[in-house]
Amino acid sequence: MKGFTLLEILVAISIVGIIMAAVYGAYTSNMEGIQAARGNSQISQTARIIFDRMSKDLQSAYLGGGFSNRLALGMVAENREINGRAADQIDFTALSHLPSTENGLQTDLCELGYPLKEDQDHGPFILYRRDSGIVDDDLGSGGRVEELARMVAGLDIKFQDKSGSEFEDWNTFEEPHKNTLPSLVQIRLILKDKQGREHTYITSVHPELAELINE
Repeated sequence: MKGFTLLEILVAISIVGIIMAAVYGAYTSNMEGIQAARGNSQISQTARIIFDRMSKDLQSAYLGGGFSNRLALGMVAENREINGRAADQIDFTALSHLPSTENGLQTDLCELGYPLKEDQDHGPFILYRRDSGIVDDDLGSGGRVEELARMVAGLDIKFQDKSGSEFEDWNTFEEPHKNTLPSLVQIRLILKDKQGREHTYITSVHPELAELINE
């Protein structure tokens, strides 16, 4: 029986090597695609959770009426940047208080805020939700602060009045928006995945009490 020559064996090994390299390349490419899709799904889920919470809060934004003048009831939003990235700050009163486990009188009225803080370990920012069941004369502090998300690369909030004019900030305690909620709030959120790629998500919210004006 005739055997194989050394040349034939080397050619066969080369062909098998090429096939194995192609199969391995396809496998690794497929795995990378699966991991990327899984990462994108997690990022999108994070954005949905944030938008769901912010939308519910902003829809119930409240200016008040018939309360003491010592209470700061309204909305203050600042157009800010940190290290060249959009890092807007918004604080407002709303009717969407999430009660804690503490006993005591609980109402829907609360102070809410969405502060960003620099993340020194992973960067750029950490997004928090502040919820205070005690409404006082300081709209921007107090209450329970909970982390919503890390790897936040930017938060840009814009506002429209009832005529459709757009504004970078909003203050219901000063003109031209005194005692008036925005008719539309547009939120632009940028999140980073583990590979450092940025994903941008946008939503719009209509505060249900936007037409309420306190005299």
